[in-house]
Amino acid sequence: LLTILYEGRRMRNLFLSYKHFMLSLSLMEAVKVSPLIEKVSDHKDFKKLLRTRTNVLVLYTKTATSSDTYLKLLSDVAQRVKGQGTIAWVNCGDSEGRKLCKKVKVDPSSKHEGAELLHYKDGTFHTEYNRPATVKSMVAFLKDPSGPPLWEENPEAKDVVHIETEKDFRKLLKKEERPVLMMFYAPWCGVCKRMQPVFQQAATETKGKYVLAGMNVHPAEFDGLKQEYNVKGYPTFCYFEKGKFLHHYENYGATPKDIADWLKNPQPPQPKTPEVQWSETDSPVFHLTDESFDSFLEEHPAALIMFYAPCDSMFKSPDFMSK
Repeated sequence: LLTILYEGRRMRNLFLSYKHFMLSLSLMEAVKVSPLIEKVSDHKDFKKLLRTRTNVLVLYTKTATSSDTYLKLLSDVAQRVKGQGTIAWVNCGDSEGRKLCKKVKVDPSSKHEGAELLHYKDGTFHTEYNRPATVKSMVAFLKDPSGPPLWEENPEAKDVVHIETEKDFRKLLKKEERPVLMMFYAPWCGVCKRMQPVFQQAATETKGKYVLAGMNVHPAEFDGLKQEYNVKGYPTFCYFEKGKFLHHYENYGATPKDIADWLKNPQPPQPKTPEVQWSETDSPVFHLTDESFDSFLEEHPAALIMFYAPCDSMFKSPDFMSK
């Protein structure tokens, strides 16, 4: 009798597990979820996932139905970050998922739309995902979880037209009747970060008359575009009228008013006088070369060395150099 009861209970558990698996599978198929999204409900499986993956974004949902919108979005994200990050889903509404959510102390029912996104890095909780629920923002986050938000995520940059692809760039030039000032930039560029607030304020002040647009052209896919418009450093500003490139704008210390005033009467940059290299100025700083670097360190066991790029305007400041 005990054997029969044991076998009956075991069969019942197997049936429930199979039923749960088929239900999860049908739900994922119903919303066309990518197979790259890992459905997790067991705590041991969850711990194994965090132990074997270093960059995991987990979607916790109150119910299966509250996950529809996010799962569609995350399916695209999972495809784009394949090999770089992992997307997982925990349905806190089913019996097994509820146990897991309780153990990790997550309650998506208290969140908007009954869903919560948490990021885990190197096996431990890193941060709550609170950036825009868009493919671009999520992909950028997973590729650099500790990096800064995208420029277009800044509400104060709402009047800047943010261009993502070369196709969008060509389309803008073709259809836009107003003059366009394009800022080609790289996310890591210090001067770009300093210029962005100025540029976005100028976009607001000139809204309706001019179009101020920004485009991250650092990826190699834009090498041809950079060559076409002579983008040799960041940022590079290009001015267009009726789709035709006319001038570069080279005032990297500009105020919003400077940009607005220039747009009223755009002129090409003035010829530059040859710049004197820092190493050729009267300075107490030792200027090292490949040849002198090792011997200098042998003579000076304790030294503070600044590695810099001549094009970075921050290092050209007299105040900085004097310090």
